[in-house]
Amino acid sequence: MPESDIFDISSPFETDSKITKIEYHSYTPYTTSFNNNDEIRISIQQTDVYPYLNESFIYLEGQVSDAGKVKLTNNGFSYLFEQIRLEINGIEVDSTRVLGITSSLKGYLSSTPDNYNCYENAGWIFKNSSNPANSNGEFSACIPLKYWLGLNEDFKKILVNSRLELILTRSHSDLNALKNKNNTF
Repeated sequence: MPESDIFDISSPFETDSKITKIEYHSYTPYTTSFNNNDEIRISIQQTDVYPYLNESFIYLEGQVSDAGKVKLTNNGFSYLFEQIRLEINGIEVDSTRVLGITSSLKGYLSSTPDNYNCYENAGWIFKNSSNPANSNGEFSACIPLKYWLGLNEDFKKILVNSRLELILTRSHSDLNALKNKNNTF
């Protein structure tokens, strides 16, 4: 737009109301087993829904079974998974392996004070924040998928008439996600 156009106050006012709202939809995995080495598949088969990958997230709830002895590590939820893959129409378009280490490095390099709250909701522990699990060991986390997948961070458009599948592989051990409450092992 040329600079002279910004001073043209006689031009008619134009509104753009093509997108009127954003809705969040819940999808659950096919399996009910979330043990170590399990593959967890979350599929979106609806073609009348237009996913916006940049704002997609995964919500985790659970309980640490021995909350008196252990607590979650920094970014511990990411260490619960070995790999994440995103398939669009059956074609793998993005994946991340060694999810805990990869997302930790990305978080240390790209987090800013502006998004600390979002990182805390995803299980990050900053200087004056509390552990993500309560005294009973119950936890919940909301992890934006753009912390785990580069495509979700960079692709800022909706997908039309596409079938999506998110595939998470649980880690073979939960030891990297937990630490002794006394900080010793």
